[in-house]
Amino acid sequence: MPKDQPSFWRGQSPRLTSAEQGSEIHARFPQFIKIGYGDGSQWIGVLTTVVGNKYKIRIEYGHNGTPKVFMVDPQIDPGCLHKYDDGSMCLYWPSDPDNEPWKETSSLARVIIPWCAVWLHFYDRWLATGVWEGPEKQHGKIVEGL
Repeated sequence: MPKDQPSFWRGQSPRLTSAEQGSEIHARFPQFIKIGYGDGSQWIGVLTTVVGNKYKIRIEYGHNGTPKVFMVDPQIDPGCLHKYDDGSMCLYWPSDPDNEPWKETSSLARVIIPWCAVWLHFYDRWLATGVWEGPEKQHGKIVEGL
């Protein structure tokens, strides 16, 4: 950390701005375009899986620091269990002690979009076989203190 960095930033990285996120996305995934501005930034683009299926996804990244990813076209099959109640893709389990979850200092281009590509691969396999072959966590009620 630079010496002139404010003391409250020492030991931690500041959150990437919307402009920084957008620059990284554009550099790594030029097929994504920004469709929202300010704190409610959104990007939309197409990812192609190894079997050639194309999925248009929308990334929403607001001031709360947690990105949400939605399949725009085609829509997620209603029977898919690996999505949240709002229809966004379940890319990781936030309370998973075995894996490092998304952090506000993370890059959408380096973390979320690659996770989407992996999720879409397993989604393709699920559509073909009816079995989710990717990693998953047992979701259930989280009890405080356990």
